[in-house]
Amino acid sequence: MGGTGRAARHLQPGRTGHPSPMRWLPDDRKSLRSPRSDHRHVNLSRKRRATHAHDARRHIAMITHAQLKTRFSYNPHSGRFWNLRTKKQAGALKGNQQGYVQIKIDGVAYCRHKLAWFYVTGIYPKHRLAHKDLDTSNDAFGNLRP
Repeated sequence: MGGTGRAARHLQPGRTGHPSPMRWLPDDRKSLRSPRSDHRHVNLSRKRRATHAHDARRHIAMITHAQLKTRFSYNPHSGRFWNLRTKKQAGALKGNQQGYVQIKIDGVAYCRHKLAWFYVTGIYPKHRLAHKDLDTSNDAFGNLRP
């Protein structure tokens, strides 16, 4: 086999790649362990935890087309949304990390250009939309392409 390092030891016949935490118990006691006891405790890094939290947020019910139309008005020529209740312009000017302007609805942040596409077509885009003039703050419907 070669060396005596960890990589060489786990390749020996009869050994698996994952050491069992209950390996030292006699065979009759191994049957008493819980079915998940041989799984290692996974300590997720901050980045992985953030990814898991992000995935959990995706399961929040998305706004419907009818709800969007009753709560906001969209001007397809200027690309601006107006809140019909407050009569104010909607959207955070700072945007997200990629520079897209976001609108927060019921605690969920949506990119304004995706909401613009959804408002006009009735279909929420699953993939990225491109801005024809490469200006991410110009969300006029004529400037968006799938």
